[in-house]
Amino acid sequence: MNKHIQRELSLLSLVLVIVFVVIFIAWLLFKDSLSLETVVRESTIERVNKQEGTITVECVQSKVDEISKFKEGQKVKVWFAVPRSDEDLWNCKENKIKGVEVLE
Repeated sequence: MNKHIQRELSLLSLVLVIVFVVIFIAWLLFKDSLSLETVVRESTIERVNKQEGTITVECVQSKVDEISKFKEGQKVKVWFAVPRSDEDLWNCKENKIKGVEVLE
């Protein structure tokens, strides 16, 4: 009886190791497609909402710390966090602003 249980535990351990190795390899292959890519662009501020403390640049809205230094139409350098994709589409809802630097 003990040899039978030991054999089952060994088989179960082997199956778990194989499953973990397969999951690890899949993670290594697909981790880049799940991460965000940083895109830097020079653009203009489309809208400033002083009540909410947000600015809108290239249809992406973001909260900023010092809203008083931003004006509509102002030239800025923007760092966007964009999901990696094969498509060349700008998705306003999925893109996020990581940083903004005033150029003027």
